[in-house]
Amino acid sequence: HIARRHATHVSNMELRSLSHERLTQILKMRTAYEKELRAILRDGAEAGVFEIDDTGLTAMALIQMMTGVIVWFRPGERLSIAEVTASYLSMTMRLVGATISHGTARRSGRAGNAVAL
Repeated sequence: HIARRHATHVSNMELRSLSHERLTQILKMRTAYEKELRAILRDGAEAGVFEIDDTGLTAMALIQMMTGVIVWFRPGERLSIAEVTASYLSMTMRLVGATISHGTARRSGRAGNAVAL
């Protein structure tokens, strides 16, 4: 979203202008990635990697963080894309109750992929 913020903003605001068929296709894609994020969070919690009270609410908070960046981010201003990415990673890891161990994270299924650096 951050790399194509104008296009993303327009597409998000103009979903209502799509044909029924195209809107259905877009909403199916959105539902699929939301389900995948919830599965990653659930897998991480079950593996003891994450501490999450409400998987659905946590998923929605993360989605809003990721998609909402288009509203406030301005290239060349206070933060670079790399700085926003690093800050968002740190906030995300705290939100899910995980720690970042640079260079030592291991991949283990979906949850491991979510925390591998």
